[in-house]
Amino acid sequence: MAKVRFENSLDKMIFEIRGHESFSEMETALLEHCDETMGANHPDIFVEYPVCYKHFINDKISYAHIGYVQLGIDREDCSYTIKHLTLDRKTLKNYWHPFYFYKGECEYGFKSGGE
Repeated sequence: MAKVRFENSLDKMIFEIRGHESFSEMETALLEHCDETMGANHPDIFVEYPVCYKHFINDKISYAHIGYVQLGIDREDCSYTIKHLTLDRKTLKNYWHPFYFYKGECEYGFKSGGE
C-alpha cells in the first residue's frame, strides 16, 4: 500500500511504494496526505518527498530511491497538485505507469525491447 510516512532507517519522510500499486492507489494516498497535512498551506508552498520502493532482500527490508513526488496547491482553483518526478527531477510524461518511470525502465510508458 502506497503511503507518505516517516521512515526511521532513512531518517526522513518518504512516499513508500511496493511495486503493485495502481496509479489510482498512489494518487489516493497522496491526496489523503495532502488533505491531512496541507489544508492551511499557501499556494506558493509545496513539499517534495523521495519516492522509495520498499522490497525485501534476504529477508531484510530495503528501500531504493526511485524518484520524487511534489505536492502543492493550485493558485487558481485551490485544489491539490501532484507531480511525479524522476531522480533528476524531470516531470513524468505518462501518468498511468509512474512506477516504471521512477525505476527508469521506460520512457513515455513503454519499455523498448532493445534497450
